[in-house]
Amino acid sequence: MLKTRVTGHYRSAITAVLLLMVASLTACKADSNYFSASNSSIGSGDGSTADATGGFQVRLKSKVGVSGVLHKFGDTTAACSIPNADVGSPTDIQCMLDVMEYDLWFHGFEYELSVPKDFCHFVLETPYRYYKGEAGYGPPTAVLNTLDGTLTGCTIGGAAPVSMTAGVCTGSEATFTAAGAAKCAYDYSGDVDSPGPNCCAGKVVITQNTSVTAMLGDPPAPVVQTTTSVSEVSYGGTINACTESPNDFITNWPKNIETNKAALLLTALNGGALLRSQKIPSVFSLRDTRNNGYSNFLNAGFHDWQAYVADPATWVMNRTIPRAMAPIYDKGNLGTHAGTNATAIPTLSDGSYMFSCLGPAGELRHRIRLFVNEWNTIEDYEGFVGSGDASAFTPLKTGVAGVNCSAVNQGNSCNTIWGWDDMLYDTNYPVPISGLGDPAAYAFPYEGTRNRIPVP
Repeated sequence: MLKTRVTGHYRSAITAVLLLMVASLTACKADSNYFSASNSSIGSGDGSTADATGGFQVRLKSKVGVSGVLHKFGDTTAACSIPNADVGSPTDIQCMLDVMEYDLWFHGFEYELSVPKDFCHFVLETPYRYYKGEAGYGPPTAVLNTLDGTLTGCTIGGAAPVSMTAGVCTGSEATFTAAGAAKCAYDYSGDVDSPGPNCCAGKVVITQNTSVTAMLGDPPAPVVQTTTSVSEVSYGGTINACTESPNDFITNWPKNIETNKAALLLTALNGGALLRSQKIPSVFSLRDTRNNGYSNFLNAGFHDWQAYVADPATWVMNRTIPRAMAPIYDKGNLGTHAGTNATAIPTLSDGSYMFSCLGPAGELRHRIRLFVNEWNTIEDYEGFVGSGDASAFTPLKTGVAGVNCSAVNQGNSCNTIWGWDDMLYDTNYPVPISGLGDPAAYAFPYEGTRNRIPVP
């Protein structure tokens, strides 16, 4: 997302100018998604030959005039490769693709997977995926007590509500009207300004104790009569509706028939070699089908630069993974993502594009995890690529464009396109998001890009 402090019509005007500028660029030069800078992991050029000596590796395809570097963690000169010599020794490596933020947003990128003969029996490619909005399971039960059409008491999931009025019983995960209509907090389809997906899974059993005052007897006297009805209602959504992967938008990538989301790609080598290229679509190229306009969440899953600076070798164990990748639980009755009726939500990804080399029984022999890292400024990008010194340079450079960095852009910030570390560390997101700047908070990019505040 465009990081800016302006609001209202002025922000809309800035967006329009920026889109016009980018559109003019596409008219002048086709987007061919190939990177050209000489680096530690460059593709084979014509894409016709697997590297028999390079081992199991992921390389970067090239594009004239656009710089990108793909390397092992901790060494910007080391190729993202597991050598042939390691064929009998299980190996797990992490690699980083460094790209400047606007290049990534505009072009996306293309990788080349190369596997030599007799190295893998199968190769499994696992897409990078995250939750763009908060998903969950609605409360399983609701009890509504009414007297002459007015709510007199209620429970949701067996617990007292957060609040109750004459007509609405409100919990942390759902609201129920006196008439028994349910609205789940994870269902965004009814939002007026910008409708979204229904990410509320499960069913609810609604018990309605309906009391009516009737005048009975002779002489007539008020008598309360109560009837009880029980109904089961589906919330109608799925947690998968709130997930997103760049591979979801690749036409020839296999899809899950139930969710229409990208599935795992399994290729049988049976001892043979493999050379395969895959273009990952850019945010800009999907501008007509997505509303995550000025962010790189879709392509770049790298996060927690501070942990990488501390030690690239221990980053995997010590990093803070954004909740949007690993939410653990939905809100539950207490709204605290713990306790009564908080339902476990699966982790979708660790932020990487994962390549697994498997044996004939499906045993894991080797694994490469590729993390894409977007850089805010050309100065820090070139400094890191040239020196490999993570402590001296940062992809998170902020400040005023033209003062703290050489860029001069419409947003007046060195950080033009938003990414995961902005969610983890930056409290100045363009719209209010509960818990922003707290790495452990349940904050999701969907909330900001749709200009809405999360349902409490």
